Amino acid sequence: MRVLLLAALLSIPSAPAVGDGWWHTQGNTIRDAAGNIVRFSGVNWHGMDSENRIMHGLWGQANPANVWTIERHLDEMKAQGFNLIRLPFSSDIFVAGAKANPAAIDPTKNGDLIPLTCLEILDRLIASAGARGIRIILDYHRLVGGAASENGRWYDASHSEASWIANWKALVGRYKTNPTVVGVDLFNEVHAGVTWEADGVNPSNNWRWAAKRCGNEILGVNPNLLICVQGLDAYNGEGGWWGAVHLGEKVVPLTLNVANQLVFEIHDYGPIVWDQPFHQTADFPDNLPGFWDHQWGFLHNDNTAPVWVGEWGAVLDDSIGTWSASLRDRERKWFGALKNYILSKGLSWTWWTWTPESHDTHGILKDDYSGVNATKMSQIAPALYPGFGASGGGSPPPPPPGGGSPYGGTARAIPGTIQAEDFDDGGEGVGYHDSDAANSGGAYRTTGVDIESTSDSGGGFNVGWLSGGEWLQYTVDVAAAGTYDVAFRVASELSGGTMHLSSGATNLTGTVTVPGTGGWQTWQTVTVPGVSLTAGTQSIRLVFDGGSFNVNSMAFAAAAGALPPPGGGGNSTDSSGGAGHGCGLTGLEGIALLLLLRNLRNQRS
Repeated sequence: MRVLLLAALLSIPSAPAVGDGWWHTQGNTIRDAAGNIVRFSGVNWHGMDSENRIMHGLWGQANPANVWTIERHLDEMKAQGFNLIRLPFSSDIFVAGAKANPAAIDPTKNGDLIPLTCLEILDRLIASAGARGIRIILDYHRLVGGAASENGRWYDASHSEASWIANWKALVGRYKTNPTVVGVDLFNEVHAGVTWEADGVNPSNNWRWAAKRCGNEILGVNPNLLICVQGLDAYNGEGGWWGAVHLGEKVVPLTLNVANQLVFEIHDYGPIVWDQPFHQTADFPDNLPGFWDHQWGFLHNDNTAPVWVGEWGAVLDDSIGTWSASLRDRERKWFGALKNYILSKGLSWTWWTWTPESHDTHGILKDDYSGVNATKMSQIAPALYPGFGASGGGSPPPPPPGGGSPYGGTARAIPGTIQAEDFDDGGEGVGYHDSDAANSGGAYRTTGVDIESTSDSGGGFNVGWLSGGEWLQYTVDVAAAGTYDVAFRVASELSGGTMHLSSGATNLTGTVTVPGTGGWQTWQTVTVPGVSLTAGTQSIRLVFDGGSFNVNSMAFAAAAGALPPPGGGGNSTDSSGGAGHGCGLTGLEGIALLLLLRNLRNQRS
């Protein structure tokens, strides 16, 4: 009876977190895979749209303490309450072998990024963001990296419309099984005579027709993505912010081949960025909600589709810049009005920008990268929505565990030590995923995994040359259900990195931070306590989220007091245990019951 009860309790799945899985739309809301309403509050992390071809803020600083890694940026975003990144990029990242400008990379803390291609850096970002519960919307921001004016269209003489669509299809195919990437922003701020017309009409200027064709091609690759479409700069002579004029949707509605995946995006700024006529009226800022309702808010109000405020941003700090007091006052009034409008309708949003290079908004981070601008953040914080759970996934995302066979024919025993190089047989995509087909270390096994001899205690081999999104899978035999402490042997000559253990969609360990140890063969132990495992033969996966480090082994030891005593009867003198007989619960059964009660409570709430 006890065994059956325990098995039943442990087999009940926990309620999925809001934001889990792929997203879709329902009326004016975004929903997750379970149908929960999703609201995101994120940041634009630009730089991949610049000549640098990499996210800004990874370069060197006069003060070494102000140098940031990708993971430090992501950890700070999460700490501040942001749950999504809009990631701008240009066509430049699709050039074969394109790499970031090395001058934009600090060689001491981010030297591992220098040899990577732009797409491999993007892989690293997406894997690390997913591990932290941060989702991504990819934004085709420019045709050419930089700040030079372009023609307001999604193509030019050197970049065809066909190449724009082909680039999108390649990119979404790269992440088509990774729900960290929840959507795509087809192109940024079309303007200068661009129209919103019926299918096939005026094809060289018709943004609606181009967005429809591109969106359908993307959905043909991954039908689960949100297709985010910005508006125009003007319609029938009525102007507004670039990307925010959606009046044409009333006349010629946009539909896609896959229903419930369309999101309309807008951008809006205050008078410091550009002092628009509607910022200068006598009734400002009271006029703004009506203006927004007219140009794009009707899409939400009429339950047509969700509206996402893809860009809004402001300085919000009187110590920055030389703007007049009156202009700063109107900027704050605009900000307060839009913040209230967003909250009153439950709109999702992404702030422009995370890093401080934008001269008319600056960033969430201080100009000297010494930390977050607390003055600004305190004003933004009331508009934040709750965070999401980890989405796990690298690039390409791993297939579900299973399908491989244990190396040498025998499952690795837990408790016990697993050598990193003894991952499952089955090859690429089954026993492991590696970013190239060569064994860079040339040792031990003929696979794409990079293995070399190690000088760590006990000798043998280690796995190295790791890239974000790579993984190794192990068939294990867990002697008893319970919690285990896992001790990883790691080494890094650089700044280390991050990884995690997973089982299916479950992140077993959370993010495991590997420190810089001073050498590729200078070994340290990083221990993660309290990892819960079920009994029996199963597959676990070691996923490398980012950084540059070596792994020799991982040792599993039962956590103190975590496993039931032999025989399961408990201590015969324990007054709460029924003197070791009857229906008294062991410690593990009690934990399972608590988990059941918590799950039922979550399902009711």
